[in-house]
Amino acid sequence: MPIPHISVILPIYNKETYLPATLASLHSQQGSDRDFALEFVLVDDASTDDSVAVAEAFFCDHPATVQILRNEKNAGPSVRLNQGLRAATGSLVFIFDADDIAPRNVLSTLLREMQSRSLDYIYGRSQKTNLSAAEAMAQALPDTPKVDASDDPLGLTLARGIVLPIVLARHEVVIGAGGCDDRVFVQDESLALRLALFARRAGLVEHPCRYVLVTPEEAASGTSSAAHVSANVAQAHHDQYLTYKHLLDDPRLTSDQRVALTRKAVSPWWKSVRKQGGSPAVLGWYLLSRAFPLYVLARQRERIHAYFAALPNVRRIA
Repeated sequence: MPIPHISVILPIYNKETYLPATLASLHSQQGSDRDFALEFVLVDDASTDDSVAVAEAFFCDHPATVQILRNEKNAGPSVRLNQGLRAATGSLVFIFDADDIAPRNVLSTLLREMQSRSLDYIYGRSQKTNLSAAEAMAQALPDTPKVDASDDPLGLTLARGIVLPIVLARHEVVIGAGGCDDRVFVQDESLALRLALFARRAGLVEHPCRYVLVTPEEAASGTSSAAHVSANVAQAHHDQYLTYKHLLDDPRLTSDQRVALTRKAVSPWWKSVRKQGGSPAVLGWYLLSRAFPLYVLARQRERIHAYFAALPNVRRIA
């Protein structure tokens, strides 16, 4: 059997401070006894800092097969991840964030579980931590991890609240699913749901496969650094709504799946309105959607769409 070739895809925007530790945690996955080969595909989204120079310096000191794709226009994570997917040459792709830390055996564990369970893709859990980068890098998954595998990828995704970016997948499956929805600025949940609709079998490792480094204060409060896109709550709500809105146009959805996704489409509307000061009327529609989601979305679709179209401090894809 040939050695699996894994393309590690990292969209990058102004990550010069984080890249050395992130790349070290990924580069160290390959040892002399590895059972896979790695390719690094770094896609820079017109960074205004020295991210590209930092990445180039790292790979000068740590030889590897690498592509660094430079762009002169900032287009967002969805577009850049798709660019990386098109450029990747591996039969498998590993999607990761450029400012987080991978535990030392994550790739070997995900690959082993994916192969032994005949999965099209496998997720790993994320965990915020105030460990140092070196301490997080030294963490390891158990030899026999707990894995939730399913022949109903969409059911697994919805039930377990799965979003990216930590996933190992067959490259052809990600391409077949259409990659990221590049009409949505932040791709996390749209790619997870697209994969789920297309794939045959998926799994989730119930252990941390990605460490998000935060200060003790951030860990205690549950907040994220401004360096993380997720710190923009308005953007998150806007993109969640668009993700569900676009997916509801997919004819492959069963009636039960359509009901579940419709219920989720109403939720970010209420969450966003509540964040902006709240509205009793919107709360009423949200509560009604728990029992009658199709009715509520049919009645309120134009109102919800207009709300998100006018929401300030949001990056939109033209």
